[in-house]
Amino acid sequence: MENSQNNYPATQEGVWAGFHELRQLMKENEQKAETFRILCPDYADFNIYLGFASLSFYKELEQECINQGIAIIKQVGDTVVINDEHLKVY
Repeated sequence: MENSQNNYPATQEGVWAGFHELRQLMKENEQKAETFRILCPDYADFNIYLGFASLSFYKELEQECINQGIAIIKQVGDTVVINDEHLKVY
């Protein structure tokens, strides 16, 4: 089965490819946060957080997001659950 959003197969290899993209995204966001602080000095002292939302997650990818300090926003039944216990400030 193919994942229609990123073309990764719904396999362990697809999960590892997702980890790689997640790490790349975090690196880019750290750079963007620093650039934002330079270009917008009025907001230089504000905290910047990263969140990841999806209707479904691979358990391994969800845990990696939590380990990296990214908030998880996901659907559980008829509700939306936010896990922001381990947020990292950029």
